[in-house]
Amino acid sequence: MIQFITEEKFNAFREEMAGAAFGITRVQRSLKIGYLQAARLIEQWVKEGIAIRNPAVEYMAVFVPKQLIELRGKIADSGTQLGATNDFPDGKINPDDEGGLQIAIAGKDGQVFIEFGSPVAWLAFPPEQAKEFANKIIEHANRMGN
Repeated sequence: MIQFITEEKFNAFREEMAGAAFGITRVQRSLKIGYLQAARLIEQWVKEGIAIRNPAVEYMAVFVPKQLIELRGKIADSGTQLGATNDFPDGKINPDDEGGLQIAIAGKDGQVFIEFGSPVAWLAFPPEQAKEFANKIIEHANRMGN
């Protein structure tokens, strides 16, 4: 799975960087590997889906939470396709509109996760769908017991 470093070093680095953005230099210094090796690792992590590029700064990345990776695995096993559906039940709002959006909402380890299946810049709902979406999130939050 991971080239150039042991699983133990990877897990320690992942814990250290939980929720924080990192770049090639940080990977290089933390794992004591070469610059090109660090760059390849980040590319590999992004390709494997365990890290994503930081949309604000393209040369930075952030690890995807383990719970979200588990959710993605369950979604893949179920055969459900997430992301834009290209259906426009209420008409196309503007040229960027990709239509409906198939999402997954789940709770695990005290967190509510929403998986969109692809990068999402904006959402628009008719009022009743907005309430339904909010209620689903609240429902999962209530199951978490907090």
